[in-house]
Amino acid sequence: MLVSRPAIHPPGGHECVCGHCRIRAVNSPATVLVSQLADARRQGESFETAWPPALARALAGAPNGQQRREWREVLSDMVLTWRSAWERRPAPARELALVALAADPERTEPATGRECEHCGLDIPPDRGARALYCSNACGYEAKKERVRQARQAVAA
Repeated sequence: MLVSRPAIHPPGGHECVCGHCRIRAVNSPATVLVSQLADARRQGESFETAWPPALARALAGAPNGQQRREWREVLSDMVLTWRSAWERRPAPARELALVALAADPERTEPATGRECEHCGLDIPPDRGARALYCSNACGYEAKKERVRQARQAVAA
């Protein structure tokens, strides 16, 4: 039987020894921060009281000083977002859009904003700003289609 995990687990990856978890947990500083803030909110703390120790605990799990500094910058820059989540306010549309992109298993890189006129796929950035097709092969297929349509129009 699985039971909910205890309130405090060591930051970073760990083999759980509490007996409640049955899988290896690998926690990023953001995951640890979520857990720490949720625990503090359940205990009735204010965000102002909970944030500093939760952030410190989350950063303690970073593997080295460079990553710790990077995580501190990222997490601290998002303090208003963390506060909104603490207050259970709905996420703004731009954050929901990011979640949707991240959750899309078919999206592996940012969209270029340009679609191939033949197949509709994204045109890779290395094709240049004036490219109409995602590849030479797609351009060739589009040309064959135009020629075929022109021949049909003449024959009709």
